[in-house]
Amino acid sequence: FPVTIEVQGAALLFFCVLYLGVISLPAAIVAVIFGVVIFLIFSQNIQSAHVGLYEAWAEESNVYSRFSDFLYGYKEVVLNSNRALDMTNDLVYTSKRAKNLKAESLINLSNNYSYIQLMFYALVAIMIFVVPIFSSKFSEHVVMVSTTALFMIGSLTGIIQSLPVLSQANTSARELQKLSTELE
Repeated sequence: FPVTIEVQGAALLFFCVLYLGVISLPAAIVAVIFGVVIFLIFSQNIQSAHVGLYEAWAEESNVYSRFSDFLYGYKEVVLNSNRALDMTNDLVYTSKRAKNLKAESLINLSNNYSYIQLMFYALVAIMIFVVPIFSSKFSEHVVMVSTTALFMIGSLTGIIQSLPVLSQANTSARELQKLSTELE
């Protein structure tokens, strides 16, 4: 599903930029440069979020392992209260660490999304207020260019929103592959 959104968004962006190029070449150049900058910033930030999610899932795996150890050693835990306290504290600490790692990664993704939305609307503002300085005939096309830029925001947003889903899916697939190799 996310791959379909990315392909559709990319096709729509291509034709929007082509349309912008027909209407106003400076507007198309600004849109391409801005789009590339936005994509590079977000893709760099999503890599750090991806690493954070991977660490969070590794920590969650640790929690399950510790809980399993707790269950397997239940008789020892019942007989030794100090051991029970140590295992419980370790389990609570590991759980909180996993929760914090995952929350930080998801907050990072959310903040990046807000930043990207701000950048998109800055693109529209540049199209309306800055590009007319470089093109004398641009005033005739302001409405078409700004409408096209707003239309592009939907496609770029769809592409950017699907990237975290793909990132989580990749991390999950790696974890499953790792589990599969451990079970063999």
